[in-house]
Amino acid sequence: AQVKLGTQVRVDTQVRVDATTAATPTPTPTPSGTPFVLAQTLGTLRNDFSGCVGFVFAATANKTVSELGRWKVSGNSGTHLLALVQDTGGGSGTVLQTCSVNLSGGSTSAYNYCSITPQAIVNGTQYYVLSEELSSGDQWYNFDTTITSTTSGIGSIQDAAVSSSGGCTSSFSVSGAGANKSYVPTNFNVQ
Repeated sequence: AQVKLGTQVRVDTQVRVDATTAATPTPTPTPSGTPFVLAQTLGTLRNDFSGCVGFVFAATANKTVSELGRWKVSGNSGTHLLALVQDTGGGSGTVLQTCSVNLSGGSTSAYNYCSITPQAIVNGTQYYVLSEELSSGDQWYNFDTTITSTTSGIGSIQDAAVSSSGGCTSSFSVSGAGANKSYVPTNFNVQ
């Protein structure tokens, strides 16, 4: 049945699953928008840290972020909190958006995305794009991973970044590996 809500349409459906049929994981939605990271050279695999890892970038244009992404390594099956955090200096930041990506489905050796409420990023501001990881959990790539960003003037990758706090809320630092380096790697799409 369709219920009209202003200009939105909601479709109510019922799905019956036969007890003998196994449930299929929900696939990761096809990403929308333009990805920031276009290519990556993957580094060393690890899973020996609990906290948030990814990269920090400096925005070079005003844009709107619509999705956050995490690279799926073969064998990954966990759910990961992804965060877009504005750098406020001194190892502090403001979490702007979070979402969770479930890696039990989706594509291996590719970015898997989750949607966020569209979030503006501002020219001249630094942001972290992070994935929360658990020691002995899913594998991810170390800061020897090199990522190449889009040439459309969205931002420049400053360094691989870490937050040792749960929920990616504080204690931010960089790896010192330099420009175009990332843990995991992580990604985002802009509209």
